[in-house]
Amino acid sequence: MSGFEIEHVRLHAAVSVELGFAAIERYLRDRHRPLSALCAVELRSPKPVSIDGFAEFNRHYAERLRGWGLVQGDFNAVARSNVAPVVHAPQETKVYGFSVAVPSSSAASTFVVAGSSEWPEGGRFPEEVVRFGDTSPGAIREKARYVLGAMERRMNSLGVTWSQATLIQSYSAYNVFGFLAEDVIPLAGADAGVLVQYCRPPVVGWDYEMDIKGVNRSQLLR
Repeated sequence: MSGFEIEHVRLHAAVSVELGFAAIERYLRDRHRPLSALCAVELRSPKPVSIDGFAEFNRHYAERLRGWGLVQGDFNAVARSNVAPVVHAPQETKVYGFSVAVPSSSAASTFVVAGSSEWPEGGRFPEEVVRFGDTSPGAIREKARYVLGAMERRMNSLGVTWSQATLIQSYSAYNVFGFLAEDVIPLAGADAGVLVQYCRPPVVGWDYEMDIKGVNRSQLLR
């Protein structure tokens, strides 16, 4: 929207969901912004869970957002990435970062694309997971390319392009450097920030996730 931009904030140390949302509320209050200005949350979880466990977590998470007026019916207005670090995993789900809408005079479009894995949203599980159970190099490349297509479709729906991306986060426990070098960087350009995180997607059986941001300002909150 004209007159606003999305600002990205990463916490210096991830904190519990309870403390994380309290930090988001303080951040918004200090900037005289309503709770509805929250537009993305980044989570770190102890380990991947079953698809049923993931659905249960989502129900509780959605209730918190509903209390902030960010859920209407089944529609959740807040983008999210929720991944599980392979090493030094937290003991509980924690908030790693967030993005908010703030007033701005910038004419540049800013955006956040939610994280996506190799499972089509609403598809059958595990039948429609790309190469389910296969973690060979070729399968990981196919999964990653499927996710790349999902990212492009989401950017197209927002009317933004790769040239506007400033942070591309890649999450996997497997080697994806060839995919990033051959498929992502040629699209985004050498100047785009590509951050490789040694994390698994949130559900057992998913092996690759990606999210994308295009922001003018990103800061570390201590």
